[in-house]
Amino acid sequence: MRKICFMLALVLLILSVSGCSESAEKEWGTTATYDNCILELQNAVTKTNADGESLLYVTAHYTNEQSEPLYAYCSFSVKAFQNDRALEDCSDINEGEKSLITEVKNGNSVSVCYAFALTDDSPVEVLVCTPTAEEKILAKKSYLEDAASSEA
Repeated sequence: MRKICFMLALVLLILSVSGCSESAEKEWGTTATYDNCILELQNAVTKTNADGESLLYVTAHYTNEQSEPLYAYCSFSVKAFQNDRALEDCSDINEGEKSLITEVKNGNSVSVCYAFALTDDSPVEVLVCTPTAEEKILAKKSYLEDAASSEA
């Protein structure tokens, strides 16, 4: 009886360990959909602003499929990380990035741009999340990976 219990426990242990090893990181796409709105991450460029700060400008395509007009800025939460640290959002909605607060009516689209202050030349990961307290990740894209690999 002891051998049967031991073998059963061993089989359960092996099954539980093998189940853990199969948990791979989810593959994220670059298009986020939430509440009948769509945000597709596109390209990014780095520029230096008037204060000498290096900024990453991430362009995206925003579409509103709701019946009432909406704004890209309120439809998604967009965050950027570099070296596992959140980057400061420097999007100027009154000047260069005012398309983020452009009213988009049902079925229409607009190109938008998000600006983030860089800390160095290492890769940047941009996440598109729900605009809720939970901030569930909907899409993800990495930028500046080529610059980091060419320095190595």
